[in-house]
Amino acid sequence: MCNNPTVLHFFFSKKKSYICNLIKIIINTLIIMKQKLLSQNAISKFLVLSCFLLFNASFGATFYSKANGNWNAPATWSLTDNGTALTGTALEGTNYPGPNDIVYIRANHTITINIPLARCSSLTFGSTVIAQNALSHAANIVLGNDTSGTFNLEISGNLTVLTSNSATASTTVFTRSLNIYKNDQAIISTVTVNGNIVVGNATSGYIDAITSTSNIRRKNQINFGTVASGVVSKYGPDVVVGGNVNMFSHQVAGQSLLPNERYNLSAVRLNSGKMTLTGTDLMEVGSEETTGTGYIKSFRKSHTNPANYSEGQSVDNKFFMDYSDAGATLELNHHTDNPFYITGNIAISYPAITQGIIIYKSTSGNSSVICPNVHRDLIIDNSAGATVEVVGSGVTAQNTVKVNNSLTLTSGTFNVAGDGILDIGNSGFILYMKGGELTTEADANFVLSNKISIYYSDNAAMPGIELTKAMGTGVGFTDNLIDELVLDPGSVAFDFSSFSDVEADVIRFRRPNYELLSGNFYAQALIELGGSGSDYNGCVFITPRLDITASSILSTEQTVRTTIGSTVAAYQSFGLVKLGNPAGAITVTLGANLTTTNVNMLGIVSLVRAAGVENSYFNVHGFFKLGDDTTYDLTSNGILTLKSLAFETARVSKQESYSGEIIGNVNVERFLQNDGGDGNGRFWRLLTAPVVKLNSVDEGTIWKHWQNNGEAFAIGDLGYGTDVWGSDASYTMEANGMYYLNPGTHNFRKYVSSAQSVGAWSPVSNTLTEELFSTTTNNAFLAFIIKPFGQGVTVGDPNTSSPGSISTVLSATGKLRFGNISTTILKNRYHLIGNPYASPISVGPLLSSNPNKTTGKIWVLDSKLGSFGGYVTYDATTGLWSDPTALHNGSTVIQSGEGFFVKTANLGTASTTFNIVESLKNETISSASVFGRSAQATSETNDSFELMRVLLKKVTNGVASHEDGSTVVFYAGGVNEVDESDAEKFSNPNGTISLINGTTKMAIEHRATVVAGDEVFVNVSNVSAGTDYKLNIYTENFTFSGTATLHDLKLGTTTVMPIDGSVFEYPFTVTSDATTQGTRFKIVFGNGALSIDDNANENNVNVYPNPVSKSSALTLNLGTLENKTYSYKIVNLLGQTIQTGKLEKTELNQEFALTFNTAFSAGLYAIEVLDQNKVVNASKIIIK
Repeated sequence: MCNNPTVLHFFFSKKKSYICNLIKIIINTLIIMKQKLLSQNAISKFLVLSCFLLFNASFGATFYSKANGNWNAPATWSLTDNGTALTGTALEGTNYPGPNDIVYIRANHTITINIPLARCSSLTFGSTVIAQNALSHAANIVLGNDTSGTFNLEISGNLTVLTSNSATASTTVFTRSLNIYKNDQAIISTVTVNGNIVVGNATSGYIDAITSTSNIRRKNQINFGTVASGVVSKYGPDVVVGGNVNMFSHQVAGQSLLPNERYNLSAVRLNSGKMTLTGTDLMEVGSEETTGTGYIKSFRKSHTNPANYSEGQSVDNKFFMDYSDAGATLELNHHTDNPFYITGNIAISYPAITQGIIIYKSTSGNSSVICPNVHRDLIIDNSAGATVEVVGSGVTAQNTVKVNNSLTLTSGTFNVAGDGILDIGNSGFILYMKGGELTTEADANFVLSNKISIYYSDNAAMPGIELTKAMGTGVGFTDNLIDELVLDPGSVAFDFSSFSDVEADVIRFRRPNYELLSGNFYAQALIELGGSGSDYNGCVFITPRLDITASSILSTEQTVRTTIGSTVAAYQSFGLVKLGNPAGAITVTLGANLTTTNVNMLGIVSLVRAAGVENSYFNVHGFFKLGDDTTYDLTSNGILTLKSLAFETARVSKQESYSGEIIGNVNVERFLQNDGGDGNGRFWRLLTAPVVKLNSVDEGTIWKHWQNNGEAFAIGDLGYGTDVWGSDASYTMEANGMYYLNPGTHNFRKYVSSAQSVGAWSPVSNTLTEELFSTTTNNAFLAFIIKPFGQGVTVGDPNTSSPGSISTVLSATGKLRFGNISTTILKNRYHLIGNPYASPISVGPLLSSNPNKTTGKIWVLDSKLGSFGGYVTYDATTGLWSDPTALHNGSTVIQSGEGFFVKTANLGTASTTFNIVESLKNETISSASVFGRSAQATSETNDSFELMRVLLKKVTNGVASHEDGSTVVFYAGGVNEVDESDAEKFSNPNGTISLINGTTKMAIEHRATVVAGDEVFVNVSNVSAGTDYKLNIYTENFTFSGTATLHDLKLGTTTVMPIDGSVFEYPFTVTSDATTQGTRFKIVFGNGALSIDDNANENNVNVYPNPVSKSSALTLNLGTLENKTYSYKIVNLLGQTIQTGKLEKTELNQEFALTFNTAFSAGLYAIEVLDQNKVVNASKIIIK
């Protein structure tokens, strides 16, 4: 029978496994009773007892908490109030509560739900023993015994907190609390109450019977989540309620005989977690306590004395949500009726729920009724819409829905009509329009208390009354109440066609890949185009600042004005501007400066200025790309400005297929950093402007462009232009555009080469006529620029150069140069050429694209060298710069606005063309700066060559600063004689170090692989007398196994140098004695671990007498050297050879008497013995 599913269906549906066992016992007992032929009366009595047992088993027992413990621990429970704890193996429904059992949690007990699902039919905090419910008590239900996992509680009936029934009088407020919380925030928990949450007793009126004048103060509450020190300390679970939340308070109003306080109040506190009321049944009038579902109800009771009955709700008898940061959320699924109910119908005061989120949600097809109280965050998600309930009438009417932080309309229409009022707008308020609609019957129904932000997103298709109300009347921001307007709709087009103007402090477009249909957008502070791929077709943006934060497209018929009224303001933006439409030409109208980082052309575009606006520019800081697969023209009309700042200089892309270009005049800037942080910014530079004249009648002079046509101005804190001066007393600003400085020199010079002249600097004498650029050429100049125009000269008698330095910007307006550029260069001459493009060009390919036309070298001025800048040389053979510490080192480009020298090879013809082509444009390098000191050089080497770096440092107050550097390159195939592979050294305005071979000074000397006996001479020039200097010498990739010694020819000392890559430092002092500079040093390579002097001793080579008189003979003994022909030379401290001769050695210790020629004077000299140009011995001699 027990195995028959039909018979046992009822019992198994109750999920009582032990019922089956009970049935087996009953059946077996009946069989035995029949077998023993017991009387029918006895059998009947047994059946009655069995039915009683089955009834109890089916409909549950009552469990009382006995102690702190786990839900499924028998020792936690007793079957009588304060009875004996249960024992045995844990079995749900037997020795711990099951789904049909009644549960009482006694005071001061903590019950931990340690299983995935705990169940009972009802749960009550309190006791059947009245005395146990007195005064202050608390109990806890803790969900989870770990820091993670899922722990749920399911109550098929009510969750109740009983009211204290004690009549004990006290001035103390006694509080009874049931705390329900998660053991850890990470735990997932839901408390499901299929019945009601009840706090307080509906029928207890004992408080009315008290006649004394003592105070009685009681509070009863359920806390979902707990609070400590004003913050949530334990997070609450989610709560699902199928019935209502009912709170019963008992309170006696003030009476003449009973003036003191008498109350027993009830509250529910949702401190954390989400509570969802799923019920939708309507209450019946007169049966409010027992009918309806989905309500939050507050009852204020006084049963025995109706005269003491008091309506309304007290401050502590209500539903609380006080901690928004912990995520407290209330979801109400009720419709048609206000889900908040309060006893009585006059003097109604609904609770102000100033924290947490309240969601009105329904799928019933009936509208929600919004309670007229105070909300923090209100969400309406009902496709059938919502209305505001008006409670009461006249001055006591409660008719206002006040929302303090945010209102979200997800679906449906929120209609505020009749006497209802929607009041929004605390500081920082956000209205989220996600698809719902806000409507009002009259203007008075909608109140804005402060500025708000409106976010359109998801299914929002068009704005409504909210935008009209918030924008105020008319353009001008006089009464505009929108902080931010954010447009982030979904895939549907967003329609502003009903609004001629849209106005806000800030407007942000964010949604990718949608089309904005129309609208004129005014922004007081900012418009942000952040919708990647979005098409702002036909819109007008009017703002002082436009930020382009993503790949937004400004498309066909796009008009951009960046002005409000007469206000014209510059602004900054970042990202990519895509200009144009392949389908047709467009026009971009600017009313003020439009600034971006990068531009990508997608069609033919013309820039024009708005009517009445004279100074609006399209400023580009980064990369201007003429197109992808197809290139397009941009007509600039003098509006496009390629900006240059310390962090970046604009550059234009390669001209793809030579089909697209920038037409018309363009403003091209070059930032000069004169304040690099080391206190010195007065540099010589090689400069050009990468433009030519658009028409022959245009003016291309230095005065017009780099001297601002005589106008001193700044943009922000950055000044523009430069002053020009010279040493001719006839110079005046009016006649020459120049100042006369005395003492002084010309700070602008040009380099002139001719067939008759090797080349020389020629001073600029009149900037009013000197062309910065012509219709065919952008000229390059040597310039000393220290401050913006109007600040570089202190005018007086005499005029003097202004002290210090300030960064400035040079600006030139002309036509950008595109296509291949050719310059005629004369053979065996130096030529100064300006980079013709508004883009960096790659220096290595520049030389390789002109094979056999130059010596394979480029010279530029580097502002990091010395006090005033110095020349650094690029060598095409090695791909290296001569000075490893220069700003150019590590750079592979010549910058926009930079000039450079090349030397034409010794051609078979008188001249050739030097070509600079579009493919040389370097599109990846944007911010490299070689015009100031702030950039840091990147150490660069070439593993194919053995290098020796020779650097000059100036020591001031113990601090060494870099002056100059040169490089020796050793490799198989190199030659030790001077040829075109060597790079000649240009003299610097400050300390200069060069490698000297014969009379040729070099920045880079190419030599054969190092062998013992090789010598490298080092020359120092343009150094200051009375100043300390030092040499820094180190090797790179060196494989030579011998030694190297530095010879100080002035002091007659030798010092062994490391050649393992470590830096060798040699300090020396320059005085007024000319021999303290010049060719003072040489580096000698020797065999093994010994120096050449040591080798000389080994061969017993000697000179005597030493010192020797100039008029006497010097005896040179060649010792044990091999018998053969040698040569000798005697050199002074400057490395100059004074006397040479031949030595034919035929015997051991052969001696030669050498007499001095008339060129000798008293001093220190060196005599070297050479074997086929290899020094085999060097000795110091002193001539008296």
